[in-house]
Amino acid sequence: MSSSGGIGTTFNGFRVIGFKHPIDTIETCYIPPEKHRLVDEIHRVFQILGQSGDKTCLILNSASGRLQPDVLAALCLRIWRRRPHIVLAGDMWEPSGGLRGHVESLVVRMVDSAISAYVVHTSDELRAFPEKWGIRSEKVHWAPYYHYVTSDILEQDVQEKGFVFSGGNSKRDYHPLIEAARMLPDIEFVIATNRLEKRTDIPANVTFGPMSHVDYYLSMKSAAAVVTPIRTNLVRAAGQQTYLNAMRLGRPVIVNDTYGVRDHIRDNVDGIIVDGSPQSYRDAICHVLDPANEKHVRSMVESALQRVEAEFTRSRYLERLYDVARTVSSGS
Repeated sequence: MSSSGGIGTTFNGFRVIGFKHPIDTIETCYIPPEKHRLVDEIHRVFQILGQSGDKTCLILNSASGRLQPDVLAALCLRIWRRRPHIVLAGDMWEPSGGLRGHVESLVVRMVDSAISAYVVHTSDELRAFPEKWGIRSEKVHWAPYYHYVTSDILEQDVQEKGFVFSGGNSKRDYHPLIEAARMLPDIEFVIATNRLEKRTDIPANVTFGPMSHVDYYLSMKSAAAVVTPIRTNLVRAAGQQTYLNAMRLGRPVIVNDTYGVRDHIRDNVDGIIVDGSPQSYRDAICHVLDPANEKHVRSMVESALQRVEAEFTRSRYLERLYDVARTVSSGS
């Protein structure tokens, strides 16, 4: 049962939101990720349990660590006689195979009795998530994801440098993008990931490797285009915060057609959606970099920026979570 970490982690770290009575009183407790240390995850379980006694509702993070401490806390709460309503939100899980997959299914069935509602990030998961995990579909709600670009990054003045940027580790498939780069030897590609270190066939026009948080966003901000190549065999969404952040930074985005992409991007209006083949990446990159298409590219960038600021903000996301929490807590 894997979930994303690092950049893009729900609520930008570990977070529990508890509601007392009345439901509109909101308390938030933030715990930094700290590289998902075991002691932090165990502490988080006890912290959630300690905060649960006087709460009407808890919003827990479905992707809060390697041991899923929020899920473990919910599992403990299922035996409480007067437990709060629990809303589980965030990046939902990609099933594992073999014995681990059977254990995961058992855990989900056990914890499900304590969960009042799930909040997924894409409309595709409204169907796929309950089908895969055997959960009642009426318990599953949708809150589109949000960009998270800090003011210090927005305020930095950088010049476009003409390269194609891509980045991220979780649920990425860089092979077709590398093959597209091989077809475009005169274009520089910068890929911020540690997933390519064992490959020996990377073309000379591709620079890759991990980056610091600041360098990652400054590279994204100075790119001529940002490509997010997502694995196509998933039963959950991935990569949303990467392409939403690029949209907020005013960069043309190219994303392959996977779960949730069309919730956030209108093809050829806010960005370019491709089928994920090397040729499709090549064609989209050439379109964006061709001066003859400058008017269309500028229109996409402006449309994406307007949309992400209007619809895909952290405040809008939290409002949707609060609406779900109020609904389940009121019994309506």
